Amino acid sequence: MIAELGEERVADVLRETVNLTLEDGYTFDQVLEGIVPSKDQLLLEAGLIGAFGGVKTSANIVTNILINKGMTKDQAEEAASNMNVTEQESVIDEALYVPTAVEEAVKEIETGVEVIRADALEAYDQYQQGEINSLIELKKHGYKTMESQAKCG
Repeated sequence: MIAELGEERVADVLRETVNLTLEDGYTFDQVLEGIVPSKDQLLLEAGLIGAFGGVKTSANIVTNILINKGMTKDQAEEAASNMNVTEQESVIDEALYVPTAVEEAVKEIETGVEVIRADALEAYDQYQQGEINSLIELKKHGYKTMESQAKCG
């Protein structure tokens, strides 16, 4: 499509150049009028280029997301090319989703992360004061918590 639009512009330039050399009284202003598309034509071509660019950019973003999830480049490109625009937008929206503070707080409460974080801060304060045993205990507690979450999950 881009090549076709470029071909039209080149054809305009060639046509007007020939007219300038072959027609008597053909002015440079007439050449410019023949080369420069009308306002409506320019808006239409710009819209086509913009839409094509947007679709291509979406496909590239989806390809990169899929590669980051572990697909090879060829697999990701094939998967992105088989998706329609709505599916590509869905993949992009999912990757760009940022949970709210309330959702983060609920998740921390459900997983016990907040408790571990508070314990870690307390242990760090004690470490700065020269007490290392609390860090060792926190480390053991963290491993036990991760093991129990792994068994439950």
